[in-house]
Amino acid sequence: MKQDRIVGRFEEAGQGQVFRFWSELQPAERDRLAAQAAEIDLEELGGLIAGRDDSGLGDLENVEPAPYIPLPADPTRDPKWTAARERGEALLQAGKVAAFTVAGGQGTRLGYDGPKGTFPVTPVKGKSLFQ
Repeated sequence: MKQDRIVGRFEEAGQGQVFRFWSELQPAERDRLAAQAAEIDLEELGGLIAGRDDSGLGDLENVEPAPYIPLPADPTRDPKWTAARERGEALLQAGKVAAFTVAGGQGTRLGYDGPKGTFPVTPVKGKSLFQ
């Protein structure tokens, strides 16, 4: 899809702010942004903004944070924490789970020079967090 059409689709959807700094980007940066934007389902996004649930996720009204075990003062002396860590490490090594912190802003804690959403999080295809 051509870049001007992608930008137009976002403007029509009320999401033109995504391209606010478009004119300041280098051609390669424009290509990357346009490629990422082309993968966004604006129709689904519009439904989510309007409060419709076309996502297939079900009722999100009563979603609450997942339970967690807080870090003890001395994790090496807490058997529950030790067991949880060992189990987590085993699952990660087996390729069964992965977790990362998603906070706003730059990717400095990731050691990444750029917005966190553009950090490649999939090992095979290198897709970004936004994708």
